[in-house]
Amino acid sequence: MTASKGASNGDIGPEARGATVAMAGGSSRLSRLRGFLRSNLLVLLTVSGVVAGVALGLAVRRPGGLSEAEVQLYSFPGELLLRLLKMIILPLVVCSLVAGAASLDPAVLGKLGGWAMLFFLLTTLMASSLGVGLAFAIQPGAGAADPKLDKYGGTDGLPPRKEVVDSFLDLIRNIFPSNRTLLITATASSVGAAGIPAGGVLTLAIILEAISLPTKDISLILAVDWLVDRTCTVLNVEGDAFGAGLLQVYSEKKLGHTVNDDLLEVKTEAVEASKAEEIEEGSPLIKQNGPTHLGDNKPCEKESVM
Repeated sequence: MTASKGASNGDIGPEARGATVAMAGGSSRLSRLRGFLRSNLLVLLTVSGVVAGVALGLAVRRPGGLSEAEVQLYSFPGELLLRLLKMIILPLVVCSLVAGAASLDPAVLGKLGGWAMLFFLLTTLMASSLGVGLAFAIQPGAGAADPKLDKYGGTDGLPPRKEVVDSFLDLIRNIFPSNRTLLITATASSVGAAGIPAGGVLTLAIILEAISLPTKDISLILAVDWLVDRTCTVLNVEGDAFGAGLLQVYSEKKLGHTVNDDLLEVKTEAVEASKAEEIEEGSPLIKQNGPTHLGDNKPCEKESVM
């Protein structure tokens, strides 16, 4: 009787209150799970694709190996992905470079903007030079057999026929050393792809295309690119922080007095403008005669004859 009376009065019992709290907790957990899946969808799909690829590769293995037709059939989705990446590489990098160059105003930035651009270009060039130098010093894969040399083993001692066009194209391709081409391409692509999500794979594809290396195995890097991309983000933010700190020190030493004088002039103009507004407030046809009184007593106001 009491429970029914309380329910009729609009009171909620302990059982109903507990059910409401449980429903609210379940909905909050579900919303958090949805938010986590939505924010990490690319990583989850990438890891799932890697696991599915490894499982499929283990399932189709056999002692004789796959035929050429089966290899082409299984590699078709990966080849399609790489061709799509190649299609969007140049527009992304070019648009990023154009947008970055158009956003800079030399008249406003002046010497400070020039120092900032010089800092980032030099540090990027140093990083690219370090990578190229380490690759030439370590020489990874130097002792491996080159499959391109197998076709020269079964000949009768005669060199393969070479046309004039092949010699000319070989001269054009090798007119610039590969290390310099790699250095310039890596520097330019890293500057253009800094603000592009997952731009590491795109940058790598650009560099491989520039030095005439195959890009068919770049899909293997996609399996770990989500972790590498986060590390590169940390390095980019750290480099930007160092650059901002150096520019702040330079501006305090070289431009400190000028900036303070400009701020003082702006503050003085603002104070004078506020005083002028206070003086001009009220009707210009009303004059105040006599002293100003406090409280309810108002000063004597009189129309001026103008």
